[in-house]
Amino acid sequence: MNSVERNWCTIPNYFFKKKGGLNFLLRCNYDTKYLNDLPIFYKMILDNFNELKSLYAYYQKQDIILFNKKEILVSGKPIFLREWFNKGIISIVDLLDETGNLLTFQEFSGIYSCQTNFLQYYQVISAIPKHLLSIAKESDTFNKNFFT
Repeated sequence: MNSVERNWCTIPNYFFKKKGGLNFLLRCNYDTKYLNDLPIFYKMILDNFNELKSLYAYYQKQDIILFNKKEILVSGKPIFLREWFNKGIISIVDLLDETGNLLTFQEFSGIYSCQTNFLQYYQVISAIPKHLLSIAKESDTFNKNFFT
């Protein structure tokens, strides 16, 4: 498709880029009540898509996705950290070492070289509920390409 035919994408791309893009957001376990920066029209579409996922028992390991998740809240809001996302940090599994324990801040910094500080890292990992950590530890494989 040439750029003239794709002009309709400009506005949705603007809004969804802040959340990792529409393709990524649709695969997250989101709640539109936290997506205050989206127009109502897009929230309605996302709500309908969520309903379809429920009706068809759609499960693609969205429980272990770290971002845009209604269960992982920092200051009462789901998180999306663009730098982490760009470095390939997508799931809770990405924050675990080979034994299933959470990475220390030093290990995290060494592996991902993110420009994040100690407080932000611990704010994120402390927001992850224990039951989601258990699911992530038990997860056998995770296809990141499906989510990007």
